[in-house]
Amino acid sequence: ASNKASQENGYLNNPIVDIRILLPPELRKVERNIRKVPILGDRIVDDLVTSMNRGAEKAAAEAVPIFVDAITSMTINDAVNILRGDSTAATAFLRRTTTNELEQKFKPIIDNALSDVGASRVYDNLKSGIKKYNDTPLVSDLNVNVNELPVLEEYATDMALDGLFRLVAIEEKKIRDNPYDYGQRIIQRVFGSLKNS
Repeated sequence: ASNKASQENGYLNNPIVDIRILLPPELRKVERNIRKVPILGDRIVDDLVTSMNRGAEKAAAEAVPIFVDAITSMTINDAVNILRGDSTAATAFLRRTTTNELEQKFKPIIDNALSDVGASRVYDNLKSGIKKYNDTPLVSDLNVNVNELPVLEEYATDMALDGLFRLVAIEEKKIRDNPYDYGQRIIQRVFGSLKNS
């Protein structure tokens, strides 16, 4: 899952599941209006979206050693609960045991990706523009509370992790459904015996 997400377009155009990181929901309400701004509108939105996704793709590669560490340090009890759990029990275990460390790894990479294209500055300018527009007399309010908009870097990091764990869940379900399709004998033996019991 990490390898697939870290490929170019692993988030932006993932062939398995749509994990694109879009504008925060509060801004999607006014995205159409932003895109109407001549020359710059489309570019502003597209650059923000692309930079969040490129940052997520770079960060996804950092997940492998963190996942490996969590797996190799799991207890027998953890393993039994995963084996007997539902179709995403291993994903839930990884989410519970790795999210804090993944956030620490992902955030600086995503911050850099956003900075490289000036997305953080554009986002701040966009928020400022919305505030000024909303404060202008005799115009209809855009119905966006600028104070409630998320910090872009934190939003992109959270969405990147959500997308990664969605891919992990899909991979886990595939292994549980067809353990014999996987070359590793340990997977075949463990999940195959569970499937046959």
